[in-house]
Amino acid sequence: MIAAEAMARGCPVVLARAGALPDNAKGEVSLSLQVRGTPLAPQLAFSARGEAITAGKMQALSFQSQLTVDQAVKLAFGAQSSSEPLGRLDGTLDLSGAELVELARARGEAAVVDPLLARRPSPRLYRFLQLHCFWRSLRPALDDRETWRRLTRGPVILRYRALA
Repeated sequence: MIAAEAMARGCPVVLARAGALPDNAKGEVSLSLQVRGTPLAPQLAFSARGEAITAGKMQALSFQSQLTVDQAVKLAFGAQSSSEPLGRLDGTLDLSGAELVELARARGEAAVVDPLLARRPSPRLYRFLQLHCFWRSLRPALDDRETWRRLTRGPVILRYRALA
């Protein structure tokens, strides 16, 4: 069983030094990460919050974000400027932390996707996942770069005009 927690709070100057924000950034940013569970079934909770961030033309921006990985992957993000809402994003992916670890360990094997899809997704999504797994597993199996290049790039077609 793993249990860890980390929290950071500070001003955007630290993010500016890291290159994530301009040098003249002001405001307050806080980050929090909680890790629980086991290596094969992790549970993560990450949150980030910003208050009154000002940088360049951006004035009084506030945001809240939350990402959790447990029985499902959930993402929530919201942003406001001077108390006016700018946008909101909410999403859920019906994969647990254990299933994500299994996907990462399989590294592109096409057969690993099938048991994870308990209910049949849309045909477009299923085809995309199958093609992704196929191409990810094909590249390491090829012996030379030239074969990979021929498979992934179309033929070169030259066009010209004759002047009479």
